[in-house]
Amino acid sequence: AAKKAAPESKKKEQATATATATATATAVEAEVEVAKKAKAKAASPVKKSVVAAPPAAAAAAAAPAVVETKEEEKKEAEKKKTETVAEAASEKEKVETEDPSTTSTEEADASAKPMTEQEKRAARAAKFGIPIIAEEGGAKKLKRAERFNLETKETLDQKKEARAERFGLNAEEKRRLERAKRFNLETSEVVCLRDVVSWAPGSFHPMATPPPIAKQASKWDADAELLPVEVGQTIWIPGTDRVWDKGVVMAIGGLKVTVRTQAGKIQQVDRGLALPLNPREADDMTALYYIHEPGVLHNLEERCKLDGGDGTGQKPYTFMANVLIAVNPLRDLPNPHISEVVNTAGSAPHPYSVAEMAYQQMVYNAGTDMPTNQSVVISGESGAGKTESSKIVLRHLTTRGLYGKKARGDEIEQMARGRQEHGTSLDHRLIEQNPILEAFGNAKTLRNYNSSRFGKFMKLQFTSDGEFKLAGAFVETYLLEKSRLVYQVDGERNFHIFYQLLAGASPAARQEFQLLKAQEFCYLNQSNCYIAEETDDLACFEAVVRGLSCVGLDDKLQHVIFSVIAGLLHLGNIEFEEEDTPEGEAAVIEKGSAKRALVTTAKLLGVKEEALSKVIMTRDIVTREATYSVRRNEQNAVYARDAIAKALYSRLFDWVIVQVNASLGHDPAPLPYIGVLDIFGFESF
Repeated sequence: AAKKAAPESKKKEQATATATATATATAVEAEVEVAKKAKAKAASPVKKSVVAAPPAAAAAAAAPAVVETKEEEKKEAEKKKTETVAEAASEKEKVETEDPSTTSTEEADASAKPMTEQEKRAARAAKFGIPIIAEEGGAKKLKRAERFNLETKETLDQKKEARAERFGLNAEEKRRLERAKRFNLETSEVVCLRDVVSWAPGSFHPMATPPPIAKQASKWDADAELLPVEVGQTIWIPGTDRVWDKGVVMAIGGLKVTVRTQAGKIQQVDRGLALPLNPREADDMTALYYIHEPGVLHNLEERCKLDGGDGTGQKPYTFMANVLIAVNPLRDLPNPHISEVVNTAGSAPHPYSVAEMAYQQMVYNAGTDMPTNQSVVISGESGAGKTESSKIVLRHLTTRGLYGKKARGDEIEQMARGRQEHGTSLDHRLIEQNPILEAFGNAKTLRNYNSSRFGKFMKLQFTSDGEFKLAGAFVETYLLEKSRLVYQVDGERNFHIFYQLLAGASPAARQEFQLLKAQEFCYLNQSNCYIAEETDDLACFEAVVRGLSCVGLDDKLQHVIFSVIAGLLHLGNIEFEEEDTPEGEAAVIEKGSAKRALVTTAKLLGVKEEALSKVIMTRDIVTREATYSVRRNEQNAVYARDAIAKALYSRLFDWVIVQVNASLGHDPAPLPYIGVLDIFGFESF
């Protein structure tokens, strides 16, 4: 800035000198006569030192020169003018920091001396208020640091040394500290002890190091989220017999924790795997102090085993926010009164609470006057109790929907107890259709004696007149496990309806259908499992008959259904043998038992024997000119027989569902509804 201002100052001084010379010339012309008289006294001109000063001061300080003649005075004035301009420019270059108000000749002479670089830096430092430092270039660094609000290297070094001395860092840790400071990272030394710092991997500084490889990712994830533990505290650690075991902290060293397990063993585990124990169990697991895997599992376990002896103390249901977690208690438990759930907030965890929540959200939709359809999704592993939970939800919704939103809980309970069940009531038909669906769609598996082998979506419709009473229902099924009909693994059974028919058919029906023992039917004897100890096939068959009657199927239609079921059993007993023919190997029916099975199957299914045998043992090839029949070999005949059986059973299952929906009075109009989705269980192999 000073260099930029120098040319402007020179211009001003030149202008000042020019004005001074002009004034001098004018004065000479006016006093020519006086100059002639003083010729003897002024033989030589008087020198005048001119310094950089304002124009007024320079004009006042200029003394008139004496010349002999007018021409000489003019020449002298021009010469004086030139000398004045040159002297002013020279003095300005030599004296850069001189005070403009100073006019003494002594100071001007002193400023004309050349200045050293150190003197110039000192003068510049004094001008801008910068502390003077003897170190070469220190003033510049201080000026730059002050200008940009930076810390100098000396200050940073002092801080790093102090921090390193405080935490006892070695050379490697000092380098990490410098790297963290460079990238503006919070270093591990600030949040960890020295032992932690000495262990910490490079991934503590993600911006300064490459990302961890997959081999290190799992360990880093476990150690990244450390929960506070103390010596003497009870914690969870990974176990051997159980997934998680309890232990007491004996010592903590860096990222290693020494623990004494309940079995008395002393072992060391990583700090990230030591998880604190929750102080108490909770109805809603979002209220747990520590929400981690062992905490959730332990809370569910404690609630399930809180039993007062009669089952009333067991709590298999637990909330996780608006999700209900149900652990199968493997026995019937008393359900709460509906008055405890209707129009109440904060009710105990139970499927009734979920059903009531869905009903309230359908009726009282926030932000709009129109009801909003709701759905309850029930999922889980095989044998978890999904089907039973769905029936509990349906039981509450059907009872709740009978009386609408205005009824109080005690009124609903009283009316439900005093209501007589009859075959024409919608809620009764909804309850009675469950045994039908379970008989035709459920089977015994290794993990569940009543496993659903199909998906089911039950849609309950409610009136839109403001009362929201139950108006109709609709059942939608999908993904029936048809392959179970022709093959079962060891320990599992076919669909329930086959065993129920064998157990509950009357003597006349057994004679008509030519029913045998379960061990004598090919479709039932592959798994060597014929009886489910947890299931009473006779009682279930009676429930199926009542359900079919409730949904409007008379004895004649029921007879047709059971005839098809028996025909499928006999179809599986048709066996084949191979014979050589000019066309190749072909399947034939030679055994007497196979022929009897063919005759019985055709009779029960209502088809001709020849047509049935032809469709099983031959296939048609259609060309442009004609149609040819090609005989199947033994294996292909078995495939065709099983395919026919699966297709017939699937069509029968769909027809039964259609009859059930017809009885439930499904309204095609767009009414508000609550859906209950019961999907088949998943298994971990």
